[in-house]
Amino acid sequence: MRKLAVLIMVFFATVATAQEGDKGFLTRTIQNALSGAGRTVSIDGFAGALSSRARFDTMTISDDQGVWLTLEGVELDWNRSALLRGRLEVQALTAKRLTVPRLPVAQPTGLPDPEAKPFTFPTIPDLPVVIDIADFSVDEINLGAPVLGEPAQLTVKANALINDEMAKVDVQARRTDGKLGEFDIKANLERGQNVLDLLVNLKEESRGIVARTLKIPDEPSVDLTVAGQGPLSNFKTDINLSTDGEPRIEGQVVVAEQGDSTNPDRRIRADLSGDVTALILSKYREFFGPDVALTVDSLVQADGGVDISDFTLKAQSADLKGKVTLNSDKWPSLIDITG
Repeated sequence: MRKLAVLIMVFFATVATAQEGDKGFLTRTIQNALSGAGRTVSIDGFAGALSSRARFDTMTISDDQGVWLTLEGVELDWNRSALLRGRLEVQALTAKRLTVPRLPVAQPTGLPDPEAKPFTFPTIPDLPVVIDIADFSVDEINLGAPVLGEPAQLTVKANALINDEMAKVDVQARRTDGKLGEFDIKANLERGQNVLDLLVNLKEESRGIVARTLKIPDEPSVDLTVAGQGPLSNFKTDINLSTDGEPRIEGQVVVAEQGDSTNPDRRIRADLSGDVTALILSKYREFFGPDVALTVDSLVQADGGVDISDFTLKAQSADLKGKVTLNSDKWPSLIDITG
């Protein structure tokens, strides 16, 4: 969804520098600017190039197998003069309908990079303008079964502010096809101190997308909350997962930086516990039982090596503790487990 919003904004930013006149030429210029390898963009019904309200009727994106995305009824209400002050101010960026029957065909990327890539938090690039989108919404989103495993219809509303001091985003998505599905994300990053405040809420009825994707037995209802706060160099996240109204897993995960700030190691500590019997296959339930506790203290090194210096797993039929070390190729160089 973020990539789609960026694509639309690139479209209108191109429009902002265009001249009113030959609409066929202008449309072709924009289409060529947005198209690329394995991606053909087609736009119909474009109007309002030099006004504060621009729109187009339809945009389609195709690959070698045909159209995989159709966007209809897009309107932009924005302050064009704000670009002269280095600001992209959008009062409303709305679309009536987005249809994605399938995912695009993956393009070949060549040989994989043999160098190990350790975990890092996503970073926000320095942008040439301040982005302030007061209202972004899509009234109707239709996703085909190949996208999420079943056809789904939903609506999305969002707002965002990105400048040199902060990055804020608030996204709300709701299923509208008769099934309960609520997805909320709120994030506020203070860029100077790299302090993030994150809240993710997800709620679905039984036989929903998340339960099926995670292959949870019997596909129960799911209620998940992920709340994190603190500097990215020592970020703490609280996790609470319930199914069918019963608590299943709760605990905290902490990711901290160590060593060279330009290419740091990542220390990951986890303390999770709960009744996981509803989350695993029936043949394993007697082994784990209704009270499982897991603690892990590990170091993910910048070169890709992993040092799990301490872990414990307590379950109905197991009481394990030990340590494990993997080299940069993920081959074990030490396994010391007792219990």
